[in-house]
Amino acid sequence: MTITIDLTKEDVSCVEHPIVKLVRTLSDLNESEVIVIVSKDDIPSGKILEMIADKIGYKIIEMTENEKTIKAKFIRI
Repeated sequence: MTITIDLTKEDVSCVEHPIVKLVRTLSDLNESEVIVIVSKDDIPSGKILEMIADKIGYKIIEMTENEKTIKAKFIRI
């Protein structure tokens, strides 16, 4: 089953940066496929997502960008 992590929604109770939240969430998951949506204000480049994926044992197989967000499909390698 593919799950979606949408980090574009602001959580006023959380002070954790979206990169830290993404790394922690992906590291804790046992899912083989994850769709991640991030704001370009927080993570301005798909290249950054690729480096994060690499670091924690995932690979990005699909990525789309618009002026405000990046949507990427991660698979565990």
